[in-house]
Amino acid sequence: MRELLAVELTVVSRRTLAFMGVALTALAVSFAYFFAIVGRFEGEGSGLLTNRLGVMSLTVTFTVCCATIIGAVLFSRIVIDDYRTSQLPVTLSYPDSRTTRFRAKLIASTLLVTLLTAVSLAIAMTTFWLTEALAPIVEGSYSPAMIGDSAILGLFALVLTAALTCIAGVVGLWRRSSIAAIIAAIILVALVGNGVTSVFSLGALLALGVTAVTALLAAAASHFGARHVERIEPF
Repeated sequence: MRELLAVELTVVSRRTLAFMGVALTALAVSFAYFFAIVGRFEGEGSGLLTNRLGVMSLTVTFTVCCATIIGAVLFSRIVIDDYRTSQLPVTLSYPDSRTTRFRAKLIASTLLVTLLTAVSLAIAMTTFWLTEALAPIVEGSYSPAMIGDSAILGLFALVLTAALTCIAGVVGLWRRSSIAAIIAAIILVALVGNGVTSVFSLGALLALGVTAVTALLAAAASHFGARHVERIEPF
């Protein structure tokens, strides 16, 4: 499995991964300051935007949404492309079991998008909290505990990103279509985006529950994907 995973991690070029990472980081930082500035000008009627943790909740949610779509693209490149009709005979000719190879591909794609999301959120959060300590945009009290709370939300976001990527990717694998994976990712983002924002703003315990349920759904999708791969015929 280790050798397979090492090979699958190199399928996407470093230049492409770097471009995705820079783009996602730029979006994450932009989200943080956009919501902070909007909250400052909108005043008390802007809800979540009136406090720093609310701004971080929105930032994390929108970053997860963007990362899920990027994850669907990575999944398509690493997994789905090898199960298209033209490539399928070669993929199925490898001596490793179909399930083992599929799981290596699945882990590689979710690991890469999780790493990209982690770096992006870490940079966005660090930049935001440093600037808020030195020259605050958001009005209200500043507490170091908020930094810890936002870091916990970031950890939940990483699990959510990996889980949503897995679910959308398996849908694309089932249809043997990269477009289907990306469309599934967009639909998932549209369905869970608003709910995730509310959950993140209500506390860590509820966020943990939603994250755990999503992870279980992703595990079920992974099992379905492995069974689907076992049943695929080369012709």
